[in-house]
Amino acid sequence: MSNEDEKNKLETPSSIDLKNQNVSPSPSNEKSPKDKKKSLIKYILYLLIILVTTILVLWFSLYENFDETIGLFTQMNWTYFAVFVGMILLYYLVSSIILFAFVKLYYKHYKFHQAVANSMIGNFYNGATPGASGGQVAQIYTFSKQGVSISSAASVMVMSYIVYQICLIIMGIISVCTHIQDVLSIQTIDLTINGVNVPIPIVIFVVFGFLLNLLVIVILFFMSYSTKFHTFICVSLINFLAKIHLCKHPDETREKVRVQVENFRVEFRRLQSNIPFFILVFFLTFLTLIISETYPFLCGLALNGFDKFTSFNDVFNKIVLSIVYTNFHQMITGLIPIPGSSGVSEFVYIRLFSIYYDTPGFSAKGGINAAMLLWRFMSFHIPFLISGIVAGTYKSRGIPRGDRFIESDKKTFYTIQLQTYEERRATSDLAYETHTFERKDLLDKTEKKENSLKNKKDDNDTNIEGKK
Repeated sequence: MSNEDEKNKLETPSSIDLKNQNVSPSPSNEKSPKDKKKSLIKYILYLLIILVTTILVLWFSLYENFDETIGLFTQMNWTYFAVFVGMILLYYLVSSIILFAFVKLYYKHYKFHQAVANSMIGNFYNGATPGASGGQVAQIYTFSKQGVSISSAASVMVMSYIVYQICLIIMGIISVCTHIQDVLSIQTIDLTINGVNVPIPIVIFVVFGFLLNLLVIVILFFMSYSTKFHTFICVSLINFLAKIHLCKHPDETREKVRVQVENFRVEFRRLQSNIPFFILVFFLTFLTLIISETYPFLCGLALNGFDKFTSFNDVFNKIVLSIVYTNFHQMITGLIPIPGSSGVSEFVYIRLFSIYYDTPGFSAKGGINAAMLLWRFMSFHIPFLISGIVAGTYKSRGIPRGDRFIESDKKTFYTIQLQTYEERRATSDLAYETHTFERKDLLDKTEKKENSLKNKKDDNDTNIEGKK
Protein backbone atom coordinates (compact mmCIF):
# COMPACT_ATOMS: atom_id res chain seq x y z
CA MET A 1 0.00 0.00 0.00
CA SER A 2 1.39 3.39 -0.99
CA ASN A 3 1.60 6.43 1.22
CA GLU A 4 -1.11 8.11 -0.87
CA ASP A 5 -3.45 5.16 -0.30
CA GLU A 6 -2.79 5.35 3.41
CA LYS A 7 -3.55 9.07 3.47
CA ASN A 8 -6.85 8.51 1.67
CA LYS A 9 -7.77 5.84 4.18
CA LEU A 10 -7.01 8.17 7.06
CA GLU A 11 -8.95 11.19 5.79
CA THR A 12 -11.84 10.30 8.11
CA PRO A 13 -10.59 8.87 11.39
CA SER A 14 -13.87 7.07 11.97
CA SER A 15 -13.58 5.08 8.75
CA ILE A 16 -12.52 1.84 10.43
CA ASP A 17 -14.42 -1.14 9.09
CA LEU A 18 -15.44 -2.99 12.22
CA LYS A 19 -18.59 -4.69 11.06
CA ASN A 20 -16.81 -7.49 9.22
CA GLN A 21 -14.47 -8.37 12.06
CA ASN A 22 -14.79 -11.97 13.15
CA VAL A 23 -14.96 -11.52 16.91
CA SER A 24 -16.95 -13.28 19.55
CA PRO A 25 -19.63 -11.32 21.40
CA SER A 26 -18.32 -12.62 24.69
CA PRO A 27 -15.29 -11.09 26.36
CA SER A 28 -14.13 -14.46 27.57
CA ASN A 29 -14.19 -15.90 24.02
CA GLU A 30 -14.53 -19.65 23.58
CA LYS A 31 -11.29 -21.33 24.53
CA SER A 32 -10.16 -24.87 23.95
CA PRO A 33 -9.15 -27.00 26.98
CA LYS A 34 -5.53 -26.54 25.91
CA ASP A 35 -5.88 -22.74 25.91
CA LYS A 36 -7.62 -22.82 29.30
CA LYS A 37 -4.75 -24.88 30.70
CA LYS A 38 -2.20 -22.40 29.31
CA SER A 39 -4.13 -19.53 30.88
CA LEU A 40 -4.13 -21.29 34.25
CA ILE A 41 -0.40 -22.06 34.03
CA LYS A 42 0.33 -18.45 33.09
CA TYR A 43 -1.43 -17.11 36.17
CA ILE A 44 0.22 -19.67 38.41
CA LEU A 45 3.59 -18.50 37.02
CA TYR A 46 2.71 -14.87 37.71
CA LEU A 47 1.67 -15.70 41.28
CA LEU A 48 4.90 -17.65 41.80
CA ILE A 49 6.91 -14.61 40.64
CA ILE A 50 5.12 -12.45 43.21
CA LEU A 51 5.59 -15.06 45.95
CA VAL A 52 9.30 -15.65 45.27
CA THR A 53 10.14 -11.95 45.00
CA THR A 54 8.22 -11.26 48.22
CA ILE A 55 10.25 -13.91 50.06
CA LEU A 56 13.50 -12.51 48.67
CA VAL A 57 12.53 -8.96 49.66
CA LEU A 58 11.73 -10.12 53.19
CA TRP A 59 15.05 -11.90 53.44
CA PHE A 60 17.15 -8.99 52.16
CA SER A 61 15.21 -6.53 54.33
CA LEU A 62 15.54 -8.44 57.57
CA TYR A 63 18.75 -10.45 57.54
CA GLU A 64 21.05 -7.57 58.58
CA ASN A 65 18.82 -5.79 61.12
CA PHE A 66 16.27 -8.44 62.05
CA ASP A 67 15.98 -7.62 65.78
CA GLU A 68 16.00 -3.85 65.24
CA THR A 69 13.41 -4.01 62.43
CA ILE A 70 11.08 -6.27 64.41
CA GLY A 71 11.57 -3.94 67.38
CA LEU A 72 10.22 -1.04 65.34
CA PHE A 73 7.05 -3.01 64.64
CA THR A 74 6.58 -3.90 68.31
CA GLN A 75 6.86 -0.19 69.20
CA MET A 76 4.40 0.85 66.51
CA ASN A 77 1.98 3.70 67.15
CA TRP A 78 -1.27 1.78 66.78
CA THR A 79 -3.39 4.92 66.52
CA TYR A 80 -1.58 6.04 63.39
CA PHE A 81 -1.62 2.45 62.11
CA ALA A 82 -5.42 2.49 62.46
CA VAL A 83 -5.49 5.77 60.50
CA PHE A 84 -3.34 4.09 57.83
CA VAL A 85 -5.79 1.18 57.57
CA GLY A 86 -8.67 3.64 57.40
CA MET A 87 -7.03 5.50 54.50
CA ILE A 88 -6.54 2.23 52.60
CA LEU A 89 -10.22 1.40 53.08
CA LEU A 90 -11.13 4.93 51.98
CA TYR A 91 -9.05 4.47 48.83
CA TYR A 92 -10.94 1.31 47.83
CA LEU A 93 -14.26 2.91 48.80
CA VAL A 94 -13.67 5.94 46.55
CA SER A 95 -12.39 3.69 43.73
CA SER A 96 -15.62 1.71 43.95
CA ILE A 97 -17.68 4.93 43.95
CA ILE A 98 -15.94 5.98 40.72
CA LEU A 99 -16.77 2.67 39.04
CA PHE A 100 -20.32 2.83 40.40
CA ALA A 101 -20.78 6.37 39.05
CA PHE A 102 -19.62 5.36 35.57
CA VAL A 103 -21.96 2.36 35.37
CA LYS A 104 -24.92 4.41 36.67
CA LEU A 105 -24.68 6.41 33.43
CA TYR A 106 -26.06 3.29 31.72
CA TYR A 107 -27.85 1.23 34.38
CA LYS A 108 -29.77 2.91 37.20
CA HIS A 109 -30.39 -0.43 38.96
CA TYR A 110 -26.69 -1.25 39.29
CA LYS A 111 -25.81 -1.89 42.97
CA PHE A 112 -22.87 -0.43 44.87
CA HIS A 113 -21.77 -3.81 46.25
CA GLN A 114 -21.40 -4.97 42.63
CA ALA A 115 -19.03 -2.06 41.98
CA VAL A 116 -17.02 -2.97 45.11
CA ALA A 117 -16.64 -6.58 43.95
CA ASN A 118 -15.72 -5.52 40.42
CA SER A 119 -13.15 -3.05 41.71
CA MET A 120 -11.53 -5.75 43.84
CA ILE A 121 -11.45 -8.19 40.92
CA GLY A 122 -9.77 -5.56 38.75
CA ASN A 123 -7.24 -4.94 41.53
CA PHE A 124 -6.34 -8.64 41.65
CA TYR A 125 -5.85 -9.06 37.90
CA ASN A 126 -3.91 -5.80 37.64
CA GLY A 127 -1.56 -7.07 40.33
CA ALA A 128 -1.27 -10.56 38.84
CA THR A 129 -0.37 -9.52 35.29
CA PRO A 130 2.69 -7.75 33.84
CA GLY A 131 2.17 -4.01 33.45
CA ALA A 132 -1.28 -4.28 35.11
CA SER A 133 -2.64 -5.38 31.72
CA GLY A 134 -5.29 -7.81 32.93
CA GLY A 135 -7.62 -5.77 35.10
CA GLN A 136 -9.70 -4.15 32.36
CA VAL A 137 -10.71 -7.40 30.66
CA ALA A 138 -11.43 -9.05 34.01
CA GLN A 139 -13.70 -6.16 34.97
CA ILE A 140 -15.53 -6.26 31.62
CA TYR A 141 -16.03 -10.01 32.11
CA THR A 142 -17.40 -9.37 35.61
CA PHE A 143 -19.66 -6.60 34.30
CA SER A 144 -21.17 -9.06 31.83
CA LYS A 145 -21.98 -11.43 34.72
CA GLN A 146 -23.58 -8.49 36.58
CA GLY A 147 -25.94 -7.74 33.69
CA VAL A 148 -23.98 -4.90 32.08
CA SER A 149 -23.59 -5.08 28.30
CA ILE A 150 -20.13 -5.56 26.82
CA SER A 151 -20.45 -2.27 24.96
CA SER A 152 -21.27 -0.31 28.12
CA ALA A 153 -18.54 -2.10 30.07
CA ALA A 154 -15.92 -1.27 27.44
CA SER A 155 -17.08 2.34 27.47
CA VAL A 156 -16.71 2.49 31.27
CA MET A 157 -13.20 1.07 31.12
CA VAL A 158 -12.00 3.43 28.40
CA MET A 159 -13.52 6.52 30.06
CA SER A 160 -12.09 5.65 33.46
CA TYR A 161 -8.68 5.08 31.84
CA ILE A 162 -8.82 8.51 30.16
CA VAL A 163 -9.72 10.28 33.41
CA TYR A 164 -7.05 8.36 35.34
CA GLN A 165 -4.34 9.22 32.80
CA ILE A 166 -5.29 12.90 32.84
CA CYS A 167 -5.05 12.98 36.64
CA LEU A 168 -1.73 11.11 36.51
CA ILE A 169 -0.31 13.62 34.03
CA ILE A 170 -1.36 16.61 36.15
CA MET A 171 0.15 15.01 39.24
CA GLY A 172 3.33 14.23 37.32
CA ILE A 173 3.66 17.79 36.00
CA ILE A 174 3.26 19.18 39.53
CA SER A 175 5.85 16.73 40.88
CA VAL A 176 8.37 17.44 38.14
CA CYS A 177 7.95 21.23 38.37
CA THR A 178 8.22 21.40 42.17
CA HIS A 179 10.56 18.63 43.36
CA ILE A 180 12.57 17.25 40.45
CA GLN A 181 15.82 18.40 42.10
CA ASP A 182 15.04 16.39 45.25
CA VAL A 183 14.74 13.19 43.23
CA LEU A 184 17.72 13.92 40.97
CA SER A 185 19.86 14.41 44.08
CA ILE A 186 19.65 10.63 44.55
CA GLN A 187 21.62 10.51 41.28
CA THR A 188 21.68 6.77 40.61
CA ILE A 189 19.81 3.54 41.13
CA ASP A 190 22.45 0.88 41.64
CA LEU A 191 21.88 -2.58 40.21
CA THR A 192 24.16 -5.48 41.17
CA ILE A 193 24.71 -8.03 38.39
CA ASN A 194 26.98 -11.02 39.18
CA GLY A 195 28.64 -9.02 41.96
CA VAL A 196 29.26 -6.02 39.68
CA ASN A 197 27.66 -2.73 40.70
CA VAL A 198 25.95 -0.99 37.77
CA PRO A 199 24.87 2.60 38.57
CA ILE A 200 21.99 3.80 36.39
CA PRO A 201 21.19 7.54 36.48
CA ILE A 202 17.74 8.00 38.01
CA VAL A 203 17.02 10.80 35.54
CA ILE A 204 16.63 8.14 32.81
CA PHE A 205 13.82 6.42 34.71
CA VAL A 206 12.13 9.69 35.66
CA VAL A 207 12.23 11.18 32.16
CA PHE A 208 11.01 8.03 30.40
CA GLY A 209 8.35 7.35 33.03
CA PHE A 210 7.01 10.90 32.86
CA LEU A 211 7.08 11.01 29.06
CA LEU A 212 5.30 7.66 28.85
CA ASN A 213 2.39 8.94 30.95
CA LEU A 214 2.31 12.27 29.11
CA LEU A 215 2.65 11.07 25.53
CA VAL A 216 -0.06 8.41 25.77
CA ILE A 217 -2.82 10.98 26.26
CA VAL A 218 -1.24 13.83 24.27
CA ILE A 219 -0.65 11.69 21.17
CA LEU A 220 -4.13 10.15 21.35
CA PHE A 221 -5.68 13.61 21.71
CA PHE A 222 -3.85 15.15 18.75
CA MET A 223 -4.39 12.08 16.57
CA SER A 224 -8.12 12.21 17.37
CA TYR A 225 -8.55 15.83 16.31
CA SER A 226 -5.80 16.39 13.73
CA THR A 227 -5.92 14.45 10.47
CA LYS A 228 -2.39 15.59 9.55
CA PHE A 229 -0.91 14.36 12.82
CA HIS A 230 -2.92 11.16 12.56
CA THR A 231 -1.50 10.57 9.07
CA PHE A 232 2.02 11.37 10.20
CA ILE A 233 1.93 8.77 12.99
CA CYS A 234 0.14 6.01 11.08
CA VAL A 235 2.01 6.48 7.80
CA SER A 236 5.33 8.28 8.07
CA LEU A 237 6.39 7.23 11.58
CA ILE A 238 5.29 3.59 11.37
CA ASN A 239 6.85 3.23 7.90
CA PHE A 240 10.11 4.66 9.26
CA LEU A 241 10.05 2.27 12.24
CA ALA A 242 9.39 -0.63 9.85
CA LYS A 243 12.39 0.36 7.69
CA ILE A 244 14.75 0.32 10.68
CA HIS A 245 13.18 -3.00 11.79
CA LEU A 246 11.69 -1.67 15.03
CA CYS A 247 8.17 -2.43 13.80
CA LYS A 248 7.80 -5.95 12.40
CA HIS A 249 4.12 -5.76 11.37
CA PRO A 250 3.39 -2.19 10.20
CA ASP A 251 -0.12 -2.83 8.85
CA GLU A 252 -1.21 -4.58 12.04
CA THR A 253 0.37 -1.80 14.12
CA ARG A 254 -1.41 0.85 12.05
CA GLU A 255 -4.75 -0.85 12.63
CA LYS A 256 -4.19 -1.12 16.38
CA VAL A 257 -3.17 2.53 16.64
CA ARG A 258 -6.20 3.53 14.60
CA VAL A 259 -8.56 1.59 16.87
CA GLN A 260 -7.03 3.08 20.02
CA VAL A 261 -7.37 6.59 18.60
CA GLU A 262 -10.98 6.01 17.64
CA ASN A 263 -11.85 4.63 21.06
CA PHE A 264 -10.23 7.60 22.74
CA ARG A 265 -12.12 10.03 20.49
CA VAL A 266 -15.48 8.33 21.08
CA GLU A 267 -15.20 8.13 24.88
CA PHE A 268 -13.60 11.54 25.30
CA ARG A 269 -16.50 12.96 23.30
CA ARG A 270 -18.89 11.18 25.66
CA LEU A 271 -17.15 12.77 28.65
CA GLN A 272 -17.42 16.18 26.96
CA SER A 273 -21.17 15.68 26.66
CA ASN A 274 -21.51 15.54 30.46
CA ILE A 275 -19.14 18.10 31.96
CA PRO A 276 -20.53 17.99 35.55
CA PHE A 277 -20.04 14.23 35.60
CA PHE A 278 -16.53 14.57 34.17
CA ILE A 279 -15.64 17.07 36.93
CA LEU A 280 -17.02 14.69 39.56
CA VAL A 281 -15.07 11.61 38.44
CA PHE A 282 -11.97 13.73 37.83
CA PHE A 283 -12.13 15.00 41.42
CA LEU A 284 -12.70 11.50 42.84
CA THR A 285 -9.88 9.99 40.75
CA PHE A 286 -7.51 12.76 41.80
CA LEU A 287 -8.55 12.07 45.40
CA THR A 288 -7.64 8.37 45.10
CA LEU A 289 -4.17 9.33 43.84
CA ILE A 290 -3.62 11.70 46.75
CA ILE A 291 -4.85 9.12 49.27
CA SER A 292 -2.59 6.33 47.96
CA GLU A 293 0.40 8.66 47.73
CA THR A 294 0.16 9.63 51.42
CA TYR A 295 0.75 6.00 52.49
CA PRO A 296 4.53 6.50 53.04
CA PHE A 297 3.79 9.45 55.33
CA LEU A 298 1.34 7.33 57.36
CA CYS A 299 3.92 4.53 57.56
CA GLY A 300 6.39 7.02 59.02
CA LEU A 301 3.87 8.13 61.63
CA ALA A 302 3.01 4.54 62.57
CA LEU A 303 6.69 3.53 62.91
CA ASN A 304 7.75 6.77 64.68
CA GLY A 305 9.96 7.62 61.70
CA PHE A 306 9.70 11.39 61.97
CA ASP A 307 11.40 13.78 64.34
CA LYS A 308 9.09 16.04 66.32
CA PHE A 309 7.02 18.37 64.16
CA THR A 310 7.31 21.99 65.29
CA SER A 311 4.57 23.44 63.07
CA PHE A 312 1.79 22.54 60.68
CA ASN A 313 4.11 23.58 57.85
CA ASP A 314 6.47 20.69 58.74
CA VAL A 315 3.58 18.22 58.54
CA PHE A 316 2.38 19.69 55.24
CA ASN A 317 5.86 19.48 53.70
CA LYS A 318 6.19 15.81 54.67
CA ILE A 319 2.79 15.02 53.14
CA VAL A 320 3.74 16.83 49.93
CA LEU A 321 7.04 14.96 49.73
CA SER A 322 5.22 11.67 50.26
CA ILE A 323 2.88 12.46 47.36
CA VAL A 324 5.72 13.63 45.09
CA TYR A 325 8.06 10.70 45.83
CA THR A 326 5.26 8.16 45.39
CA ASN A 327 4.40 9.81 42.08
CA PHE A 328 8.00 9.42 40.92
CA HIS A 329 7.88 5.84 42.21
CA GLN A 330 4.95 5.17 39.87
CA MET A 331 6.80 6.73 36.92
CA ILE A 332 9.80 4.46 37.46
CA THR A 333 8.08 1.15 38.27
CA GLY A 334 5.57 1.66 35.44
CA LEU A 335 8.42 1.13 32.96
CA ILE A 336 9.14 -2.41 34.16
CA PRO A 337 6.46 -5.00 33.21
CA ILE A 338 6.67 -7.42 36.14
CA PRO A 339 3.52 -8.76 37.86
CA GLY A 340 2.78 -6.36 40.72
CA SER A 341 6.17 -4.68 40.05
CA SER A 342 7.45 -7.23 42.56
CA GLY A 343 11.01 -6.64 43.70
CA VAL A 344 11.34 -3.45 41.64
CA SER A 345 8.72 -1.59 43.67
CA GLU A 346 10.41 -2.36 46.98
CA PHE A 347 13.88 -1.49 45.70
CA VAL A 348 12.79 1.86 44.22
CA TYR A 349 10.89 2.73 47.41
CA ILE A 350 14.02 2.28 49.51
CA ARG A 351 16.06 4.46 47.16
CA LEU A 352 13.47 7.26 46.96
CA PHE A 353 12.56 7.38 50.65
CA SER A 354 16.03 6.72 52.07
CA ILE A 355 16.30 10.27 53.50
CA TYR A 356 12.57 10.91 53.97
CA TYR A 357 12.33 9.52 57.51
CA ASP A 358 14.38 11.71 59.84
CA THR A 359 14.13 10.31 63.37
CA PRO A 360 17.74 10.04 64.71
CA GLY A 361 19.02 6.48 64.31
CA PHE A 362 15.89 5.37 62.43
CA SER A 363 17.75 4.20 59.33
CA ALA A 364 20.48 2.50 61.39
CA LYS A 365 17.80 0.39 63.06
CA GLY A 366 16.49 -0.80 59.71
CA GLY A 367 13.78 1.86 59.70
CA ILE A 368 13.62 2.33 55.94
CA ASN A 369 13.23 -1.42 55.46
CA ALA A 370 10.50 -1.54 58.11
CA ALA A 371 8.67 1.37 56.44
CA MET A 372 8.97 -0.30 53.05
CA LEU A 373 7.63 -3.62 54.37
CA LEU A 374 4.70 -1.97 56.12
CA TRP A 375 3.88 0.12 53.05
CA ARG A 376 4.17 -2.79 50.62
CA PHE A 377 2.21 -5.34 52.64
CA MET A 378 -0.59 -2.94 53.53
CA SER A 379 -0.90 -1.29 50.10
CA PHE A 380 -0.31 -4.33 47.87
CA HIS A 381 0.03 -7.79 49.40
CA ILE A 382 -2.93 -7.82 51.79
CA PRO A 383 -5.34 -6.11 49.33
CA PHE A 384 -4.03 -8.46 46.62
CA LEU A 385 -4.81 -11.50 48.79
CA ILE A 386 -8.31 -10.25 49.65
CA SER A 387 -8.94 -9.33 46.01
CA GLY A 388 -7.81 -12.80 44.96
CA ILE A 389 -10.37 -14.39 47.27
CA VAL A 390 -13.09 -12.15 45.81
CA ALA A 391 -11.95 -12.90 42.25
CA GLY A 392 -11.99 -16.65 42.92
CA THR A 393 -15.42 -16.77 44.58
CA TYR A 394 -17.56 -13.90 43.27
CA LYS A 395 -20.27 -15.02 40.86
CA SER A 396 -18.46 -18.35 40.54
CA ARG A 397 -21.63 -20.45 40.55
CA GLY A 398 -22.62 -21.37 37.02
CA ILE A 399 -19.27 -20.31 35.56
CA PRO A 400 -17.15 -23.22 34.30
CA ARG A 401 -14.09 -23.71 36.48
CA GLY A 402 -11.76 -23.29 33.50
CA ASP A 403 -13.23 -19.84 32.78
CA ARG A 404 -12.53 -18.45 36.26
CA PHE A 405 -9.00 -17.63 35.22
CA ILE A 406 -9.74 -14.94 32.67
CA GLU A 407 -7.54 -14.56 29.61
CA SER A 408 -6.80 -10.93 30.46
CA ASP A 409 -4.34 -8.98 28.37
CA LYS A 410 -4.10 -5.96 26.10
CA LYS A 411 -4.84 -8.02 22.98
CA THR A 412 -8.14 -9.19 24.45
CA PHE A 413 -9.06 -5.65 25.48
CA TYR A 414 -8.23 -4.48 21.95
CA THR A 415 -10.64 -7.11 20.56
CA ILE A 416 -13.41 -5.98 22.90
CA GLN A 417 -12.93 -2.36 21.89
CA LEU A 418 -12.99 -3.41 18.24
CA GLN A 419 -16.21 -5.39 18.46
CA THR A 420 -18.14 -2.73 20.41
CA TYR A 421 -16.90 0.34 18.54
CA GLU A 422 -19.89 1.01 16.27
CA GLU A 423 -22.43 0.82 19.08
CA ARG A 424 -20.38 3.03 21.38
CA ARG A 425 -19.76 5.60 18.64
CA ALA A 426 -23.48 5.88 17.93
CA THR A 427 -24.40 6.43 21.59
CA SER A 428 -21.49 8.84 22.09
CA ASP A 429 -22.45 10.95 19.06
CA LEU A 430 -26.08 11.02 20.22
CA ALA A 431 -25.08 12.13 23.73
CA TYR A 432 -22.79 14.83 22.36
CA GLU A 433 -25.38 16.14 19.88
CA THR A 434 -28.04 16.18 22.61
CA HIS A 435 -25.71 18.07 24.93
CA THR A 436 -24.86 20.55 22.15
CA PHE A 437 -28.55 21.11 21.39
CA GLU A 438 -29.41 21.58 25.08
CA ARG A 439 -26.51 23.98 25.52
CA LYS A 440 -27.55 25.99 22.44
CA ASP A 441 -31.15 26.07 23.67
CA LEU A 442 -29.99 27.25 27.09
CA LEU A 443 -27.84 29.98 25.52
CA ASP A 444 -30.78 31.11 23.36
CA LYS A 445 -33.04 31.30 26.39
CA THR A 446 -30.40 33.21 28.35
CA GLU A 447 -29.90 35.64 25.48
CA LYS A 448 -33.67 36.24 25.17
CA LYS A 449 -33.94 36.82 28.92
CA GLU A 450 -31.05 39.29 28.85
CA ASN A 451 -32.60 41.12 25.89
CA SER A 452 -35.95 41.26 27.67
CA LEU A 453 -34.36 42.70 30.80
CA LYS A 454 -32.41 45.20 28.70
CA ASN A 455 -35.58 46.32 26.86
CA LYS A 456 -37.42 46.63 30.15
CA LYS A 457 -34.60 48.75 31.58
CA ASP A 458 -34.63 50.96 28.45
CA ASP A 459 -38.41 51.45 28.78
CA ASN A 460 -38.03 52.42 32.43
CA ASP A 461 -35.28 54.90 31.54
CA THR A 462 -37.49 56.40 28.80
CA ASN A 463 -40.40 56.77 31.23
CA ILE A 464 -38.20 58.49 33.80
CA GLU A 465 -36.90 60.91 31.16
CA GLY A 466 -40.47 61.62 30.05
CA LYS A 467 -41.56 62.49 33.58
CA LYS A 468 -38.65 64.86 33.92
